[in-house]
Amino acid sequence: DGWTAAAGHWQASGDVYRQTDLRADCRSFAEPANWTDYVYEVKARKLGGAEGFLVLFRVKDRGRFYWWNLGGWGNASHAVETRPQRIFDGRPGRIETGRWYQIKIIVQGPAIKCYLDGKLIHDIKEETYPAGGIGLGTWSTQAEYRDISVTTLDGRKLYGADKMTLTAGALKELGTSGDALRREFDALRAAGAAPDDPRWTQLYEKAIQLAD
Repeated sequence: DGWTAAAGHWQASGDVYRQTDLRADCRSFAEPANWTDYVYEVKARKLGGAEGFLVLFRVKDRGRFYWWNLGGWGNASHAVETRPQRIFDGRPGRIETGRWYQIKIIVQGPAIKCYLDGKLIHDIKEETYPAGGIGLGTWSTQAEYRDISVTTLDGRKLYGADKMTLTAGALKELGTSGDALRREFDALRAAGAAPDDPRWTQLYEKAIQLAD
């Protein structure tokens, strides 16, 4: 909810946000925000095309922001960039098709740290944009994103649904194959499980695997 596509063919399906246009520079922006220090996490999967993912952060407006370019330059490199374009800490890296990746970006003052599947890829200091919101993008690539969240450095949620809500959305996308999981969902809710109880995460992952 609250996302605006600037270019490309973006569609929400359950908790998945998918971009299927193969043109260059397809972007979508969440509602404007002026967050300073935060943790931005998202899961991403490449569906096809030439490159990988674009994960936008500290978005000041549609023309000024950072993005983490994963599998850029013909799926050969990862780098942090500003728009207008300046490139920082480019290093070899590629993105495989059909695999879910866990992406995390931590910004604190001028410090920017970028993690891929738990591994620190970039650790830089850059001060062009001290605050802003988030976005997603692709470049000549089809991709889908899910589990989008932003929290403060101490864990307070700024953006994103709780796991119970995500699970409910994922189950809506399943046919009769999801009946057993729906019974688990109803049992957890009847037991009074809190929205971010770890059992929702386990059930959510089961639903995603079944959908795939």
